[in-house]
Amino acid sequence: WYDTTFVRLIRLVGWAIGVYLPGLYIALTEVNPNLLPPALLLMTAGSHAGLPFPPVVEALLMVFVIEVLREAALRLPKTLSVTIGTVGAIVVGTAVVKAGLVSPQMIVVITLTALSFYSAPVYELTGTWRVVNFLMLLAGAVAGVYGLVLVTVWLIGTLISLTSFGVPYFAPFAPFRAADWRDLLLRIPWTLWRRRLTTAHPQDVRSMGPPVVVPPSSWDRPRS
Repeated sequence: WYDTTFVRLIRLVGWAIGVYLPGLYIALTEVNPNLLPPALLLMTAGSHAGLPFPPVVEALLMVFVIEVLREAALRLPKTLSVTIGTVGAIVVGTAVVKAGLVSPQMIVVITLTALSFYSAPVYELTGTWRVVNFLMLLAGAVAGVYGLVLVTVWLIGTLISLTSFGVPYFAPFAPFRAADWRDLLLRIPWTLWRRRLTTAHPQDVRSMGPPVVVPPSSWDRPRS
């Protein structure tokens, strides 16, 4: 159960990085720089000095490059897709930094964002994540941190209104079911399960009993 809990937390952190990091970086560097510590603000401002594009254009440019590399890797043979994706990202990232088109900090932000998408348990989810990431990027460029908050509130409201086979999509957050939180972020051991989750309205609320563990000494014991 502990390894499952760790994987869940890693996926949650990956989702937060993939969705919020570019928009938060743009919001803090362009709209709300007063929220940054002075040392970090000076470093960020110095990295963008002399570049022809603002940070939001740099982010959009690198997102476009990453999407092109991803689509190209999907349509190549498996033996070449990994090589092309890795080498292409390194070559393009080094080239745009040396050409003075993108700051090194932006390369780090976009790279972390692209890698965090691979933490999704299902690859089809990354398409939705990329769309939300783009919305967060535009919201951060237009309204800063307030834009990120507004888009987050709108996204939560949309998810709350959805249902899947009659089950609320955002359960057990909304509607709130405290009994189902035991399997939300932390995965408790199977031996502690006593009742099934109430989200799916099971007919039998009792859970299965603890598994029967056969001692190793009885594996080779002859049967009577």
